[in-house]
Amino acid sequence: TIQEKKAGQAVIAAVVSFEVSHSESKRAGFGGGKGKAQMSGLARSTSAGSRVRSMAQARVAWYSTVSAVSRTPVSAQLWNLITGRKALKQNATRPPTDFVPKSPADSRVSIDLPLASDPALKSEYLSFRGGVRFGKILEDLDLFAAYTALSHCDDGNPETYPHTLVTACIDRVDLRRDLTMRQHDMVFHGYATWTGRTSLQVNIDLVASDVPDRDALQLSGSLVFVGVGRDGKGMPVNPLAPQTEKERRLCAEGEMAQARRKYRKRTCLATSAPSDAESDLLHRVMSEGSLRRGAVPMAETRMQSVHTMQPQERNYYGKIFGGFLMREAYEIALTAANAFATGAGGGRRGGCPTLVAMDDVTFNQ
Repeated sequence: TIQEKKAGQAVIAAVVSFEVSHSESKRAGFGGGKGKAQMSGLARSTSAGSRVRSMAQARVAWYSTVSAVSRTPVSAQLWNLITGRKALKQNATRPPTDFVPKSPADSRVSIDLPLASDPALKSEYLSFRGGVRFGKILEDLDLFAAYTALSHCDDGNPETYPHTLVTACIDRVDLRRDLTMRQHDMVFHGYATWTGRTSLQVNIDLVASDVPDRDALQLSGSLVFVGVGRDGKGMPVNPLAPQTEKERRLCAEGEMAQARRKYRKRTCLATSAPSDAESDLLHRVMSEGSLRRGAVPMAETRMQSVHTMQPQERNYYGKIFGGFLMREAYEIALTAANAFATGAGGGRRGGCPTLVAMDDVTFNQ
């Protein structure tokens, strides 16, 4: 997600996939602690300490009020949970040193998405086609994954600094079924499935309520976060210790996903030259000298949207909220796909495109 140090612009462009850019941009995430009782029991009782805590609480409340105002209802709820957790560590004095192994079940969290039973929420998520506005789901997914990651990284000690969790990438999002509002409420489930020394992968499932398990899964996705300390260096995260056969299988899948990410990074065009087969293909296409009959140049499908970032679109740290950028990027990508499919700009006419999957959304800065 993208950092904003001062008022700036986020430029979002879509061709076949989408691209997000921002001046001096970087993603900052969340960390947190446990237990209000723990914190109040260790808090200093001096008047100066009380004034400092009051100022910090006022700052958290102000950020929470300003930045939650333009969120979806689900993201606003998550925002308040995250800012509350940050407040519990406001008197921290040292970095964490104890990193306790956790199972996926230890940090598993859930949050309701009552699209069928809540008329106000249904109106918030309604798309122009009458279905669910997927960009809003992406916005919720980003913040929910961050909340899940901080649950795994939480050491439960109010005296240690919280992690800052930087979103490295969205590894994959798959739609298992068309999202509708007519039949069932839904629930987000999140859990960690892989950890390195300073990074972790979080899996997100969106399931329909009150349906058989084989039909319940609507969406699945995985996001990767990197832990960063106050010195800007990588901060270790709690290791993962699966306990059940299902958890061991999920962790093995997480290891394979990490291996794929390393391979993509090693072989992408930004770091390596095209292979012989790729070079031959490019030469053959360029040698033909003309497009196939009816083909449309990619440049003619390009769309761009410019946004001036406002305070309402920032996260706890005053950076641009990554979920907002993902929503805007997806929606302009969908607009480009619709324009091409329906014949705008010389494209072929056909039915409206339907999203099946999102692959490898990377935050480069």
